[in-house]
Amino acid sequence: MQGRWTRLCIYSNCFIYGPRLGALYLLPQETSNEKIFLRTLGLGKFVLQNELQDPARDIIHDLSVLKENREEPACSVFHCWLYSFIHWSRHVLPFPLTLKVMTGIFRFIRRKHPFSSDKIGIILYAIEKKTGLQNCYPRSVITACLCAQNSLPWDVVIGILAPTRMMHAWCSTNGHLPYEPFPEHHMYQPLIIFSKNYYLSKTDSYK
Repeated sequence: MQGRWTRLCIYSNCFIYGPRLGALYLLPQETSNEKIFLRTLGLGKFVLQNELQDPARDIIHDLSVLKENREEPACSVFHCWLYSFIHWSRHVLPFPLTLKVMTGIFRFIRRKHPFSSDKIGIILYAIEKKTGLQNCYPRSVITACLCAQNSLPWDVVIGILAPTRMMHAWCSTNGHLPYEPFPEHHMYQPLIIFSKNYYLSKTDSYK
């Protein structure tokens, strides 16, 4: 799993996301430049960039479109359980650790007939409808897991709604965000991007 990060500075302080504990920090600008401190936060192996561009260019499915579909969307009980588990464990397990472990597991249970990103979006909608939960944290992890299972590259972004501490996570594949209930990710400034590319020659089609 590769990663890129940036700092968002406001006056003399900077917002930084630390992947080791999965936490947001507001630090003096001098502190945000100290390499030893950055390694402590887990940023040692990540590439620092002046600005991060959101990999997601468009959204395939949103709630307003899918809720008009009269057909009941299908998803497995396991996916619903996993979504709920990730949702309730987010206060215990750091986000990057959950992402790395879960996508690694799903990579070993690849499908013989891969899903497209269009299908992944419908599955995500079905999961949230059946669980009654709607949260960006498990949604982004499950999206990355389904991409890993179907050999699709993925980019998970954690962004901030500056100058507040409000955060948002989303996952896209090949520039397409499979499902987001309300198009809101564009409001957030990316702080860190976790990426994985399985180097396949096939291109993903969602049409």
